[in-house]
Amino acid sequence: LEVQVGMLPLWISGWCVASRLSSLRVRSSTALRAQLEGIFVRVGYDLVLLRSTRTERMERAKTVDSLMGLPAGEMLEVVFPRFRCAPEREVERVWDALTPALVHPGLRGFAARARALNHQLAVDTSLCVDLRDAKRVPSSLALDLLAIGGYFNASRRCVAIAVDSTYHELVHEMTHLAFHTRVRAPTSPRLTGSMLDPLRTHWAALRRSGLGEVAAEEVLCRQHELYALRASGCSPWLGGRVLEVLDGLLAQIHHDLGMAPREYLSAKQRRLLRSAILARLLVTSRAARMLRILTAFGVASAAFAQGTRRITSGTSKGES
Repeated sequence: LEVQVGMLPLWISGWCVASRLSSLRVRSSTALRAQLEGIFVRVGYDLVLLRSTRTERMERAKTVDSLMGLPAGEMLEVVFPRFRCAPEREVERVWDALTPALVHPGLRGFAARARALNHQLAVDTSLCVDLRDAKRVPSSLALDLLAIGGYFNASRRCVAIAVDSTYHELVHEMTHLAFHTRVRAPTSPRLTGSMLDPLRTHWAALRRSGLGEVAAEEVLCRQHELYALRASGCSPWLGGRVLEVLDGLLAQIHHDLGMAPREYLSAKQRRLLRSAILARLLVTSRAARMLRILTAFGVASAAFAQGTRRITSGTSKGES
């Protein structure tokens, strides 16, 4: 992973950066800002505290009192004070969508886009849960916060990511922001009622397939997340992550159409629901993925055992 500080290139192992950020995810959010600033001041941006913006833990604590046992956390806006054009080799390089969002060069453009739309791109430290603090709250609530890769909140006017969020997760949330400002609540009179907006036509096509408004938006964002993963090139871990994102897309379709009684679904909706259920069952679900791994292991073991028997039998015949 190459980042630039002024004219000096620094080579940093992407694996080491991802591991470091993952370790911060399970630490207390109380003193996290100082640790993050120490890591990312070399990358060329600052983290500015947003005192008036509530964290996800604060928002959820309004309805779930038990979350008060966790630190409130902070919202740290990503700001690039020393704006400059990215080096030519940085532009031409195809970056892996599994790169941590906080060190991906695309973060600069997303931060500028969010500000242009009067929103903030921020790191929500309340998504970091110390395992010792988690003992004071129900485990399901703590694990729910740890499972969040990012979110878009229209009322708080922010796109928030966790310290270890990947770039494709950031693409997902920024697509929610683009959809909100261009389709759901256009911020410019020029965009109001624009039926030619690509996001609107994409969303309208999903609606015609039988999905509800919210589900169609979520599927749209999942598809853009898949585009980011496919454009990343080959990676040893890419195939598994693609299946995870695709499973989330199919789960959204299953949840949206599965809630309605079967007799109220149209023929098109029933076909879509049936396809989503079968695809999850046979291809994308965790159980299906594990079954394929076990099957491959079983086939390899059987082939190895058969080869061993042939070698053994050949040796026995030679001795006799």
